[in-house]
Amino acid sequence: DHANGLTGQVVATLLREAAFAGDDGLIAGAIARLRGLAVYRDTVPRGAQTWEIPLHTPDILAAAHLVDAYVLGYEITGEECFLDQARYWAWTGVPFVYLAPPAPGAVGAYSTIAVLGATNWVAPVWIGLPVQWCGLVYADALYRLGRHDPQGPWGQLAGGICAAALQQSYPVSDPDFVGLLPDSFSLEIQGRNGPAINPATVLAPGSRFLGGPWVYDFRALRRHGWLVHAPGEITDLAESASGAAFTVRAWRDGPSWLVVNRVTRAPGVRINGQTVKLSHPQSYDPAQHRLLLQLRATARVELVANGGVR
Repeated sequence: DHANGLTGQVVATLLREAAFAGDDGLIAGAIARLRGLAVYRDTVPRGAQTWEIPLHTPDILAAAHLVDAYVLGYEITGEECFLDQARYWAWTGVPFVYLAPPAPGAVGAYSTIAVLGATNWVAPVWIGLPVQWCGLVYADALYRLGRHDPQGPWGQLAGGICAAALQQSYPVSDPDFVGLLPDSFSLEIQGRNGPAINPATVLAPGSRFLGGPWVYDFRALRRHGWLVHAPGEITDLAESASGAAFTVRAWRDGPSWLVVNRVTRAPGVRINGQTVKLSHPQSYDPAQHRLLLQLRATARVELVANGGVR
């Protein structure tokens, strides 16, 4: 079971790319690979950072990849067994999170160590040392799990991890690295260790934590088989026998694109209550079964399966 982190990352990538392509064969193959992760059931997350960590070392990044894969599988199929496994792997990541301040200082709670135990490195030694970018990958997966399991502690954990990441980021008093995330953070001295990391590491989960717009969202409308990809958060989703309606809270005011695939017939479309024709800039590709809609800022989208409009 030593390679479950790397395998989980590969499966999550397959699922994400298959869903974006909307190809039934790719999706079926990716789900089959997800079922194959059952060989790791009831084991320990590890094997995600073998460039510098021994294969057997318990690893929060492995937990993150496995949660990500199983949440995607649940979203696409609706199978409860996948959601159960997402919960299991989410719990395996908790021991890597400092739930209480481990040392004096403002930064400590919800800092995340990367691994438990062995390390190939002499300096730095990763034992007990927060590596927050690993925790942020875990936090992003937890936010997505929390949408389907709101009774769990996932939102609180993810938010705490994001808050700790913001605390650890280089401050405005450091003009050379302001806004960047340190590779690791020494709790005893409250010090940042390089190299400095791109701030986009914090962006996706951090935006959710701060109540800002999401960079990207995905929803599977299983009643009709549609897969929706949005440049922002998808909210207020309602499905019926005739179609679906949802709001896209886009991250920018200018034009952006909504992608809906696995649409076997051209649907009727309303945007903000107005009927729109599927002509430029809107389009429907019957060969690819793909609908492209241009949106601006926040928009309410209604899709009618039979091609009519309510």
